[in-house]
Parts: sequence; C-alpha cells; structure tokens
Amino acid sequence: MIEVNVFCDESGVLNNNTKRYFCVGGFYCLKEESKEIRIKYARKIKRIKKKTGLASLEELKSFAMREEDKIYLIDSLQQTECFHGFALLLDKDTMRKQLKNDELFYNYLINILIKDILLIAFEDFQIEKEVRINIYADNRNISIKSL
Repeated sequence: MIEVNVFCDESGVLNNNTKRYFCVGGFYCLKEESKEIRIKYARKIKRIKKKTGLASLEELKSFAMREEDKIYLIDSLQQTECFHGFALLLDKDTMRKQLKNDELFYNYLINILIKDILLIAFEDFQIEKEVRINIYADNRNISIKSL
C-alpha cells in the first residue's frame, strides 16, 4: 500500500463578498517524503523571519509576506522533486447561486481536489497499488454538524 499525505489550506472567505476569489491550495507527497519537505519549509521560513525581523515563535502569514519572500519560498519548495503543489481557485463573481452552507461547499471543494487533482495524478504515476490518502486540512469548524 502507498500512503500519500495531502496538506491544504484556504485563503479567502466563502460567505463574504468583500473578496472576489477563494482559494484552496497546498501540496501532496508520499508519506515518507513529508519530513524532507517539512524540514526545507522550516528552514526557509526561519530565514524569512530572520530577514524581516519577525520573532521565531510568531506565525508568518502569507498576506503579510513580501512578494519576493513568497516567490523565494514557493520556488524553493517546487525545486524539491517530491513536492507536488496544487490550487483550486474559485471566482465567486461567477457563481449562479448564493451559498447557504459554506462548510458543506468547502467539503465539496475538497472532493473536487481529490477527484480532479489527486486521482488524475495517481493515474499519471501509474500507481497499481492500493493508495491511502491522509488529508491534513486547516481546522475550519469543530462542530459535529460541519464535520
């Protein structure tokens, strides 16, 4: 069996029209390759924090990062052979209906991510073994109803 780790987070708000776009992005890799990416990411974040004077324990948010630091971080991760980045971008101006349940819609977007990105990628890799997908997503809501 092959285990694949998927790490994703969102940017934007689904139920608010102040921002036009909503994005779910992240990366996937084989489980055993997660540590290599995590170490490289931590080193790059540490370097950015030191350069910008941010405390080491303070969280670095992408909206507060300079464009050159974002490019530096993403470029260095993409140079890692086991890193496979993805993004789903939703233009809320093109939606025909208003969302009634944004948590349910977010789950639908994760479903699209699995079907239209991961499963297609697995076909490209010609994986013939059973695949276990471990999804690590931002904790949006802890209510049982939303889970």
